[in-house]
Amino acid sequence: MAECLCTANLKVIRHAGTYLGDDWTYTITVNGEARVIAGNGKDQEFDPPMTWTVRGGECGGNTTVTIAVKALEDDLFFDDEGSQIKHITVSCPPQGSAPTKLTNEAVRARVVESIGWFSGGIAFVDFVFDVEFRCPD
Repeated sequence: MAECLCTANLKVIRHAGTYLGDDWTYTITVNGEARVIAGNGKDQEFDPPMTWTVRGGECGGNTTVTIAVKALEDDLFFDDEGSQIKHITVSCPPQGSAPTKLTNEAVRARVVESIGWFSGGIAFVDFVFDVEFRCPD
């Protein structure tokens, strides 16, 4: 039986909450394939989206894709960091069927200011994906 293909498209990174600085690094990992992106603490849109295509599971059966995110704000002495993991499980369509599409799947990292004058400040960093599962012909 054919292997299911999953395409995860990162559309936007959004910031909410208390301001924690402007020197950010984001690490996004989809089924073990990691990429690092620099940021400035402001929302970032990706057009075209940043895309991962991974294989896993059999067509017609349950397939899981794992998206792990880490947001790190670089400080002089102690960096502020938050992370989150999301497992998305769907039934991969059989060969010849339309793909299964999920839109606006968000993975949220909670970042807490760890030390210093602004200790206790909280920021949320949302990584928003469209995810598609399909079986190649």
